[in-house]
Amino acid sequence: LGKLLGEVESAIEKNSKVQVLNPDDAHLNVVGFYRETEAAPLVGYNPHEKDTVEAQRWKGSLTPPGTVKNLVSSVDDRVAICGPGRGIRLEFPDKLSELPPNWTRTFLLRVNGWCKDASVTTRTGGRVDPIPRRE
Repeated sequence: LGKLLGEVESAIEKNSKVQVLNPDDAHLNVVGFYRETEAAPLVGYNPHEKDTVEAQRWKGSLTPPGTVKNLVSSVDDRVAICGPGRGIRLEFPDKLSELPPNWTRTFLLRVNGWCKDASVTTRTGGRVDPIPRRE
């Protein structure tokens, strides 16, 4: 399997071009959770984005809504702390390189951060702290 994966990676490298896009801006928004309405055939529910329900509050300080580009632009200990029902909207430049004939474009979002569990079986579930730190 390892040899096959190596061959696939080599073929991708030979036939690919990577263009890194850094966000022009990043906004943290409070959106709530989409209310589940009717069952959709493949996923089992159909979120209705115009109808949201409030999310439960976490204990601790969350990053306030607004611009957070300075918190998400580099890999360091500065992070945007989002709780339930919050999201970050990234805005990217609309200038993309021209594609060669018969090529397609794929976007990959590479992130670095942490995800905390709110489960009652998790020691610090539902709390912002403790915040992980890089060594």
